[in-house]
Amino acid sequence: MQGLSEIADANGLSVRISPKGVLNFQYRFLWAGKYQRVSIGQYPSVSLKDARNIADELKVLIFSGADPRSYFTKSSSSRAISGCIRHSSSVSSSR
Repeated sequence: MQGLSEIADANGLSVRISPKGVLNFQYRFLWAGKYQRVSIGQYPSVSLKDARNIADELKVLIFSGADPRSYFTKSSSSRAISGCIRHSSSVSSSR
């Protein structure tokens, strides 16, 4: 395999595979009339399920008029805390 290979998933999510076999999830989107790409993270640190969830969150940002690259400028701890809060509330509501 030479160079990068790319496999599209859905809704702008894809995975790029390096010549060394490193899998990197990316989200492709249209911003200000130009296609942009943002890296979500590498497998296995980021699972396919997590990458799909993040891609969905990025899509919501686009629809609200925010640049999805701003998602990654938040501190990772604030994302982790908000993820825990969402998880906790969904567990509570299912009881």
